[in-house]
Amino acid sequence: MERLALRETLIYALDLEGFRLFLGLSPHDISDEELLDTMHTQRADSPHVPLEAQMESERWLRTYGTKRVLRKET
Repeated sequence: MERLALRETLIYALDLEGFRLFLGLSPHDISDEELLDTMHTQRADSPHVPLEAQMESERWLRTYGTKRVLRKET
């Protein structure tokens, strides 16, 4: 439970270095761009993140991120 809470906190805050450390990865393992894309994807899908932050991540993904299907904004 603590691990999930830490993961969600790092994703919500978009803390790249903290999340990379949490995953046990180095900058050589995953680039900031790849990690940010992953974090925004998880943030947009997380039921534990406020809706406003989810929508912010969806907008970011539409502009800069992957080609995943996102829910429509209302």
